[in-house]
Amino acid sequence: LHFPSLTIPSTAQIIYADIAFSCLDASASIGTFSMNMYLEHSNAPSRLSASLGDISKRNKTLTSVRWDAESRMVAGQTYRTPDLTGMFQELVSWESWTGQSDAVVILEPITGGTTGVRMASGVTPKPTLRIAFVDTGKMVNVSITAYGEETIGTGAVDLISTD
Repeated sequence: LHFPSLTIPSTAQIIYADIAFSCLDASASIGTFSMNMYLEHSNAPSRLSASLGDISKRNKTLTSVRWDAESRMVAGQTYRTPDLTGMFQELVSWESWTGQSDAVVILEPITGGTTGVRMASGVTPKPTLRIAFVDTGKMVNVSITAYGEETIGTGAVDLISTD
């Protein structure tokens, strides 16, 4: 998932971060699935492409978050990731963070069901990153919508797939 222009100062203390997805379709046989979530370790990540290995070849942050998703996702419902604060704090704390950089979230499946769960991305509503942070004594809340390039050929983000 590619989130453009995160306007977060390098001095910010991240209070909370998560991503909201709307489920497009989920089979009753999906069962549970788990994944690790990382950020790309780059202040200027390139746009995502359909090239084999595009995601797996990217450098990942040291901080990750495990997401053990609900066992029965329902089409049309919105689901939120666990708190991603640590990942985003690592990102904005880099010496080269500009305070106006993009971020790419990398989803790495651990276990999965027998069919894909497709989350809205190329259609409305797209995944939305919510970040709350404190800077110079004031609280700031930001919501950023993902770019659509992660949906090349499918119109959705397949949470149980590989690149």
